[in-house]
Amino acid sequence: MAHRQTFKVSTLNQRLSQTYQLAFKWILSAEGGHSNHVADRGGETLFGLSRRAYPNLDFNTLTIDKAKRIYHRDYWCVCRCDELSNVLAIAVFDAAVNHGARMAIEMLQRAIKAKPDGILGPNTLAAIDRHNHNDLLTLYLARRGRKYARIVMKDLSQATFLLGWMHRLTKLQLAIYQAANRYSWKGWQSREAA
Repeated sequence: MAHRQTFKVSTLNQRLSQTYQLAFKWILSAEGGHSNHVADRGGETLFGLSRRAYPNLDFNTLTIDKAKRIYHRDYWCVCRCDELSNVLAIAVFDAAVNHGARMAIEMLQRAIKAKPDGILGPNTLAAIDRHNHNDLLTLYLARRGRKYARIVMKDLSQATFLLGWMHRLTKLQLAIYQAANRYSWKGWQSREAA
């Protein structure tokens, strides 16, 4: 049985892009394992998946591989991350996990001064192509920082998380730059060259 389970994991990993594998590894490091902080509006979480978002998910049987499939289906694919440059894909995926897929895309659209409709369509992709992705990544993460600050301004009970959220953004940007260097993402500043 253990051999069969290993085969399933290998098959799953072969179908998922290298960029998604890196993004998922990042999410696991950023989200951690089990958490049940009293001030967390998502409630209990496991591998970053919350009871609030997934009320029918059995945390007792949730494995990392199942979490990987859920994240791929509900965040990566919904945000069409395979159509973004590697650096933006990882940043948008992380934002989708924290803020929801629609909000992640809306923040990207605001960063490129496109209509913020939460849909990553041809107009948004074309507008992204006109930007330097290094600069766009920095602007996108700054917008996320502002979103976190607004969350705290609306609900002071969330202030306990603000420093951690800002630290997450800094670590995310560094992780993305390190991956771009490590994997030689040539011309990662533009989608066409990536």
